[in-house]
Amino acid sequence: MSEDNGSRVMTGMERMWSKLTPEAKATRSAAMAAGRKKAKAKRERAEKLTSTRRRTSGSSSIDDTLELTKLAASLLELAGSRGAVNHLLDIAELVKGGV
Repeated sequence: MSEDNGSRVMTGMERMWSKLTPEAKATRSAAMAAGRKKAKAKRERAEKLTSTRRRTSGSSSIDDTLELTKLAASLLELAGSRGAVNHLLDIAELVKGGV
């Protein structure tokens, strides 16, 4: 750091970033952005799940159908294929039947 900043001392994180090459900074920034995006998606999925559980019994069947459609689309996106979704549903049925 320049001396005109007064007595401010760099933190360890600032020192680490100052020593990185521009390519390394870009790589780390991209990885952190991807991590934030993944964490946000995970929070949103968890929020949808809890909001589905808390829903009142007064909702209409259209609302229920739309919510199930959204959840099915999320499941299909996470699983990657319909075959994988069917496999997961089979496992869920086995677990539910065994309990």
